[in-house]
Amino acid sequence: MGRRLALLVATYEYQDDELRALTTPAHDAEALAAVLKDPDIAGFEVTTLINEPHHRVGESIADLYRDRRRDDLTLLYFTGHGLKDNDGRLYLAMTNTRRSSLLFTALSAQQIDQAMSDCMSRQKVLILDCCYSGAFPAGRLAKADTDVHTLERFQGRGRTVLTASDATQYSFEGSQWHGTAVQSVFTRHLVAGLRDGSADLDGDGDITLDELYSYVYDRVVDEMPQQRPKKQDNVEGRMVIARNINWSLPTYLRHALSSPVPTDRLSALDGLAHFHRIGNNLVRRRVLDEIQRLLEDDSRTVSAAAAARLQPLLPPTPEPTPPAASEPKQALEERAAPLGPRPVTSGTQSPDATALTSREQCSVSGADGPAARVTVGPPSPEFEARPPGQYFFDFPDTECDGWSTPALTLRSASVRGDAHRYAGQPRQDAVRTAAHGPTGSIVFAVADGSAGAAEPALGAVEACRASLEKMLHQLSQDQGQLDFHDVARHVTKRLWELTQWRLSGKGFQRSDVMQLYATTLVIGAVRPHPAGPVAEVCRIGDSAAWVLDSSSGQYQPLFGAETASDALMASDEAMTLLPNVPDLVKHTSTRLTSQHALLVGTAGFAEPLGDGRGQVGALFAKHLFPPPPPLWLGHLLDFSWETFDDDRTLLAIWPQAPAESR
Repeated sequence: MGRRLALLVATYEYQDDELRALTTPAHDAEALAAVLKDPDIAGFEVTTLINEPHHRVGESIADLYRDRRRDDLTLLYFTGHGLKDNDGRLYLAMTNTRRSSLLFTALSAQQIDQAMSDCMSRQKVLILDCCYSGAFPAGRLAKADTDVHTLERFQGRGRTVLTASDATQYSFEGSQWHGTAVQSVFTRHLVAGLRDGSADLDGDGDITLDELYSYVYDRVVDEMPQQRPKKQDNVEGRMVIARNINWSLPTYLRHALSSPVPTDRLSALDGLAHFHRIGNNLVRRRVLDEIQRLLEDDSRTVSAAAAARLQPLLPPTPEPTPPAASEPKQALEERAAPLGPRPVTSGTQSPDATALTSREQCSVSGADGPAARVTVGPPSPEFEARPPGQYFFDFPDTECDGWSTPALTLRSASVRGDAHRYAGQPRQDAVRTAAHGPTGSIVFAVADGSAGAAEPALGAVEACRASLEKMLHQLSQDQGQLDFHDVARHVTKRLWELTQWRLSGKGFQRSDVMQLYATTLVIGAVRPHPAGPVAEVCRIGDSAAWVLDSSSGQYQPLFGAETASDALMASDEAMTLLPNVPDLVKHTSTRLTSQHALLVGTAGFAEPLGDGRGQVGALFAKHLFPPPPPLWLGHLLDFSWETFDDDRTLLAIWPQAPAESR
């Protein structure tokens, strides 16, 4: 689980006489810091800067965004005055800012934007509670642009920007200023929504950034109609900013549960089941407590219904195996220890030094019970998976495969994520592989169905099947390099045919195919060569591929970028989904040595892997050499890590056969 870091900057004392004459912002930063650092509410590592010079604040902003991981959450908050210069550029005023020299004494919006762009975190929050001013040459005030265009200045992938206002409230004309800098109430409502949990609008126990903004917007506009907060985001999924520590059952459910009428108490079970399904761990525990109370209800109908509801919600309780009386003390102690892999304890050590469990440590006999799930960081809640629906019998929870040709070894695994297991939805990843006999090549396809599609699982499987058909055909035609654009067009054609069947021949458009079967796709082939196998790989979407070097434990991304800014641009490129085929299909090739493994994975593996230098990278670097048994790869891939609950698929190809002794 990534770190949560916040930098709060508040400036309400100014050395400049002109700025000192303005209304100062409210002193709300300290209250916001207290809420954010509360471990029960938000759990941020908070740094607060009050009335500091611009160079001190600039250094702290650089520290906030430097060396961040993809799963870190960063929050930068500023309250004070925002100033536009004669050319419309925006600056944030610090205690040493001189209005006559903004370029050298204030922080420019451009600098902050660049720092955010260079940060690898996919969860960056910028909150600006500013009184904005315009600065215009004398005589041009009437023609001035009264909007600050804040959101346009902070665009970028993986970030959310909240601003208390976007209009200039006062303006300088020469050395004279006009208007009034009214104190904002934005931060006050921000703090209140987090502190008492009232910003938890859907009642699931979590306060997302979207909920927090909606809550604050309504209250700010009610109190100060002239102030209109704004929001802009470009992030994947929801961003949980805090927990609602004051969560309680809605009034209607409390009334139903305390009603003397049995049918009212019976109907409350549906509401309790709903909150158990959408709620966080705190909500689920309280819901389970309420259902367990109904087990003692004086109505047999209610108690029986509560028992039926409760059973699938409780984690299974394994029965311990009693030790034999003759077992020595050491054996008893070993049996008492948890079976299976131990939690990974540090991401800073090298793969060889990291406290990971080897296959020998994890191997257990049938009498000892199954191996425990691998845990990386804070574990996900344990529960029994729900079935994915009666018509998804072709999409098992987990798939593992593995075999070898004379020159290559292949392993693949695909596991359903905890989010889909809990919701009773099918796995939306797919992987398909085949050996081409005449050339000794291995062709492969890995797809990740889009969560926004109606039937992503079908789209992913069909894309993989169609890809293999076309690549095998091209290899048989001895075309030299694979024509990946032709393969992508063939996949699109098959998705159209699938849509035609799904809609019973009715007229449809490309958007209908997208809404039904949108998917990412990584395809390619590994061909034997006297100098070492050559891997050709093509990507459409945000799945990824790497070469893992066993000597260093490093993951070299095949579609990586040299800088963080390039990576963000590349990630925008990667959002193309089939059936859309880009004009230029991105592909690459690389030669593998005996120390290499080609890895292809969906976002569910790529996100926790990050740059490969953390716990997940160390785990797989340790266990992928030599090639593990297929079921072992599936066991590793199903690691438990809170917040990383997406489907995961990983394909690995080595340029050698497994050891004879395996």
